[in-house]
Amino acid sequence: MRCKTAGELYDVIDRIAPFSTQCEWDNSGLLVGSADSKVNRIGVVLDITVEAIEKARSLGIDTIVAHHPVIFAWVMRCGNHNTRIVPVFLNQKSNSRSRHNT
Repeated sequence: MRCKTAGELYDVIDRIAPFSTQCEWDNSGLLVGSADSKVNRIGVVLDITVEAIEKARSLGIDTIVAHHPVIFAWVMRCGNHNTRIVPVFLNQKSNSRSRHNT
């Protein structure tokens, strides 16, 4: 199956591992980007790091599916790991989807 948008990819993942089964404190789902964003190439990682984003970019990957969420809790501090990663995603117009705890 070929997903054309991040929303279609979300639906495919949800059918395999329903987001409704996540723990109440978990943060799975489309975390960066929008459901109507086009999906051309998908990368899969355990953790989203700046290095993983840069590698994805070099390979032409525009959507990353990760086990661990890139945004797990509200980002409260500058210098926090997430404050470096999220702007990289936004600047690259990439999508991030997490499927934690399934």
